[in-house]
Amino acid sequence: MKPRPLTFTMARLRALPPAPAGRRVNHHDALTPHLILRVTDKGGKTFNWVGRINGRPTRLHLGAFPALTVDGARAKAAEMEARVLRGEDPSGERKARREAPTLGDLWKEYRQKHVLAHLRPRTQAEYEALWERHLAPWRNRRLASIRRADVQALHAAIGKKSGQTTANRALAVLKAMLNEARRAEMMGDNPAAGIRMYRENRRERFLSGEELARLGEALAHFDRARLTASANTAVFRLLVLSGCRLGEAVSLRWEHVDLERAMLHLPESKTGRKPIYLSAVALQMLTDMRPEPAAGWVFPGRKEGEPVTVAGVEHAWKRVRKHARLEDVRLHDLRHAFASVGAGAGLGLPLLGALLGHSQPATTARYAHLAADPLRQAADLVGGRIAEAMGFAPEPVHPAAVVPLDSRRRAT
Repeated sequence: MKPRPLTFTMARLRALPPAPAGRRVNHHDALTPHLILRVTDKGGKTFNWVGRINGRPTRLHLGAFPALTVDGARAKAAEMEARVLRGEDPSGERKARREAPTLGDLWKEYRQKHVLAHLRPRTQAEYEALWERHLAPWRNRRLASIRRADVQALHAAIGKKSGQTTANRALAVLKAMLNEARRAEMMGDNPAAGIRMYRENRRERFLSGEELARLGEALAHFDRARLTASANTAVFRLLVLSGCRLGEAVSLRWEHVDLERAMLHLPESKTGRKPIYLSAVALQMLTDMRPEPAAGWVFPGRKEGEPVTVAGVEHAWKRVRKHARLEDVRLHDLRHAFASVGAGAGLGLPLLGALLGHSQPATTARYAHLAADPLRQAADLVGGRIAEAMGFAPEPVHPAAVVPLDSRRRAT
């Protein structure tokens, strides 16, 4: 039997008993058309609007009693009624919101179409780690609900918890994902665009000649005493002798090595396909290592058919650098060492950038301060040639020997 309409009051609704087991009972408000209170067999009570939208029976949830009061429920029901009379479809809007893509949906698509399709394995792992550790808590957020203030707060929270560099990397991944969503018309403007990154102090560590000597002695000691796999020390030597990156060295295969032209032909790197030109010393090292037949990994690991691992090489490096008293030197600093020696030897930045495989001139510019002043070099060259032709070698001028301008005038 259908319950008779009831004039809703807070006291009356609180006093309503639970519905019979396995059933739900709807109580209609006598004062507000289409407003009902649904009561479950567990005693739960919720306000709903019931009526027809575009000819079909529809029930829309308004809120739970008593958090939503009787007056609040009547106001919501009246607003819903007015919208339906204007021809709007609140049920369709709610369905669209429920079905709107979430950040988790976006990540699944972005991971397949961009991360796995275009990025190197190591970079893939970095993206996935940033997602799991810092962005996944937002997996159920609707894209349309993400605001600029939300992203700023997330960036700040990651910076406080995991460091500013990690926060910047996570923000960059989120920004790239939301750019894809904007291009696919899944959302409007990118709320992560224009958010200011934390300032990162780029760490530059260059090895002196004396430090390079200590490194060479340490590598020789580890080889003689067999303190680590010879493949590890060979990786360290190739890094400092060629300027290649660790990932490039670890993934190097003999089919990439051209001993005749003294080159490495890398099929993929951080900047895409690129050649690496080998010095005579690096060429000799690889020549001595070359097996017969020349196939497989240049730096084989402990597991059959697999190369040395980045983790294994980094662990060995910690032991080597400690022995060489270079505890603050990272493996990537060996690449810096190659570049800094080249800059100090007077190589132009374009040439140095080509050796390092830089895609942007600004990346090579960090070594500019290590190069000798080209104008001073030119002046020394011209002056030296003239002095040689005139048959004299002038003494260097010291600041204390400079005659004041007034004194020279009196002398003349």
